[in-house]
Amino acid sequence: DKQALRVSDQALESLKQKHQNQTEILELISENIRDMIGILDVSGQIEYCTTSGTEVLGIAYDKIYKTNLIDLIAFKEEKKRIREILQNPSQESNTGLLSFRIKKNDGQIRWVQASFKKIIPSDTTASKLLVTVRDIHNKKLNELELQKMSLIAEQTKSAVIITDPIGKITFVNEAFEKLTGYLENEVLDKTPGSLLQGEESDPEIIKHMAKAIKRKQGFDVSLINYNKSGNKYLVNVKAEPLYDFENKFLGFFSIQNDITSEQDYLMQVNKLNQIIKDQNIKLMEVNKSLEDFAYIASHDLKAPVRNIRGLIDMIMKKGDRLSVDKRNEIFQIIKESSLDINRLVDNLLEYSRTGTVKESKEAVNIGETLEQIKAMFELDIQKLRGSIQINNQVDTIEVYPSLFKRLFSNMVSNAIKYRSEHPPKIQVNAIQNEDSIIFEVIDNGIGIESRHHENIFKIFNTLNPNKDSNGIGLSVCKKIVELHHGKISLTSELGRGTTFIIEIPREIKNKKS
Repeated sequence: DKQALRVSDQALESLKQKHQNQTEILELISENIRDMIGILDVSGQIEYCTTSGTEVLGIAYDKIYKTNLIDLIAFKEEKKRIREILQNPSQESNTGLLSFRIKKNDGQIRWVQASFKKIIPSDTTASKLLVTVRDIHNKKLNELELQKMSLIAEQTKSAVIITDPIGKITFVNEAFEKLTGYLENEVLDKTPGSLLQGEESDPEIIKHMAKAIKRKQGFDVSLINYNKSGNKYLVNVKAEPLYDFENKFLGFFSIQNDITSEQDYLMQVNKLNQIIKDQNIKLMEVNKSLEDFAYIASHDLKAPVRNIRGLIDMIMKKGDRLSVDKRNEIFQIIKESSLDINRLVDNLLEYSRTGTVKESKEAVNIGETLEQIKAMFELDIQKLRGSIQINNQVDTIEVYPSLFKRLFSNMVSNAIKYRSEHPPKIQVNAIQNEDSIIFEVIDNGIGIESRHHENIFKIFNTLNPNKDSNGIGLSVCKKIVELHHGKISLTSELGRGTTFIIEIPREIKNKKS
């Protein structure tokens, strides 16, 4: 009997030790658990609560047992619902998870989630409720934001894609389905690039997007995508990384808009702008040409008008003393000069209308043309006791006749204008070359310093402001030579005269200027 009693005492001691260990474990769990576990009466009065209740409910632990859970609930409808559950708890099971908002002592309103289960303690017949309460505020806000985002995504006209952290699609809206032709169930768990990108999608832009995704960075790009039928379209893609309230990366949120028609419109606008720009440039060129036209007209008309005036003065002074042959010669020169004026005016009028001179190339007798030019300046040369010598070794050349004549009249006029104190001696040579004809206009004038050789052909550039010059003659000569696909240059020595060298191809293309 004593032996049996000793065994019984040992078993009892073991049970006590086991119970004590379990109590310590339960206390340890109670002190460290994040969720609040408590016991309520049917009115909601807290009769027991783990220490975590202070954090969940925002109440000091010594005041928890004076608190009614119903009083903490922030909104009337939610209070009513929880009160009904407490007063009529289910007999078979717990209530499941219920979400509602409580108001803490500091005024914060927080979302919590609770479950209620009816219990009947052994020491009483009154019903109690075991309650578990968890703070789900951040989670709930995140859910609400996602719900808002989902609602916006469904209602927006832009295509929306949401991906998981590894870039696979978890959501698309109806606008995406319309844009791409893919249904949502066809694209879930696939990457957007594997479905939408194709042959003409820019690889550099794709690489840029891949880098941004890898770095969890947003991007804004435009590229060519392809719909389900294989038709391409230009799309603008704006993407931003998604994070929850605990800063955990959730994936990407992408908005896409078809900008094909917008891009076409912009291209049309750019084309029109370019056309307008080109037209403005042409208009500026024409305006500049028309501005030059006034100077050129006055310059080129002076020589034949001066020649006619001088010849008429001669007739008026000498009258009957002039022989019939001399009179006829003078009248012929006047006639030629007047025809030159008429042709020049016609060309200038055409130039003023269009900015170009319309004239076709013709075979011109060089000897006759140079003699006509010599006759134009005969009176000037006589007055100055000078001479014009012509050395021509060429029969004809295909040129623009009126322009060709203007070229040499300007050259001779320039030689007379910039004469020295000695009587002017001017020589015009025409020499046959293999592929071109070389013209030389040689004078014994004041000459040109070498530092001025490059600028002498620029418009309005005159070396001697005291002379009757507007700086146009040589610039016109250069343009005429270039129109004939030729070249003009000079050699000169200050005080010893100048030689202008003009090279014109024997055959030139017909061109308008």
